[in-house]
Amino acid sequence: MCIWKLLKNLISKMAKVIISFLGTGGYSDRESKCRGEYRETTYFIDNKEYINSFVSDVLFKHYEAEKIIYIGTLKSMWDVVYDTYVDTPNDEVWENIAESINSFNHQTDLSKGNDIIKSFDKTIICPILIRYGLNNQENEENIKQLFEIEKLLNSGDEILIDITHGFRSMPIVLVGVLNFIIENFKKKIKISKISYGMFEISHEMEGRTPIVDLDVLLELQANAKASHEFSEYGNAYIYSNLLKEVDASMSSVLLDMSYAKSLNHLKKLKGLISQLQGFKYDNLSEIQKLTIPRIVENFLIRFRKSVNDSHFQFEIAQWMYDNKQFGYSYIILTESIISKMVEKLSETGNSEFTSIKEVKKKREIGRA
Repeated sequence: MCIWKLLKNLISKMAKVIISFLGTGGYSDRESKCRGEYRETTYFIDNKEYINSFVSDVLFKHYEAEKIIYIGTLKSMWDVVYDTYVDTPNDEVWENIAESINSFNHQTDLSKGNDIIKSFDKTIICPILIRYGLNNQENEENIKQLFEIEKLLNSGDEILIDITHGFRSMPIVLVGVLNFIIENFKKKIKISKISYGMFEISHEMEGRTPIVDLDVLLELQANAKASHEFSEYGNAYIYSNLLKEVDASMSSVLLDMSYAKSLNHLKKLKGLISQLQGFKYDNLSEIQKLTIPRIVENFLIRFRKSVNDSHFQFEIAQWMYDNKQFGYSYIILTESIISKMVEKLSETGNSEFTSIKEVKKKREIGRA
């Protein structure tokens, strides 16, 4: 029963979280420079329509999320967000936020925005304040601020990023920070979607604004990481995982290759490399077709001229050396020397051939 309660608590903590950027909005009256808000439009996503000013709010409702993390400067329209999301907004609090925003500028210290953050206590909104990013110092400060997102996430959370508003540079920084958090903080969170409300083409779509799916960026990033792992360290675990649903046979071969390499099982590795040489790439996605064949081909080229065991083992030793796995490289290089001796003695019919071949056979059995 205790275990069941623990599982329920863990599940309850998992959430879909929208991370969005908050701009300043347009002027509602350009002559008086009166602060405005985002224009209302009809957003459409997955054949559904939503009339709203905020793309983030559309995503929040469409994906049934639990929280919105807004990233904005001190000049962003926090007053509009307060008025939109707080069930019973306090006029005095709203006026304080609006007046503060009007008095802030790019030189204002972020600590001046503490009242803005406090005004969203016990709501679904979690503000993250950033600088304009006008120089390296401000960008470093922004990265420090974005790392605060980790404290707002629980293990298992699913992140949906909206990059419609705010400074165009910030989504690049955000994705970099989130990937670092995902890779190193072990919270088992993931970025499941990147979306963009393409208001610019609404005039071509009868006033309707498409919310564009940019998940292809996540796929490109995943393949870049997989390619780096394979090229630099000879590990195909990520490639194998990416290909599970696309090409099960190739996925299996790549996984077995990684296991064989880890166990230094040369005979098994040679057979798997031979299988890999015969694979077609027809089932891969367009992104995968641009990345995987090139990386695999660069690997296979090493073995095109390997006519015998000693040459193959030498190339594997060289590959291991290039991947900075010096211990394995040394062992396999030694193996290639023994193999070369066997091959040469076999050619000459030397009487020592039988004994050396037996030693080599016993070594292979020991590793099998």
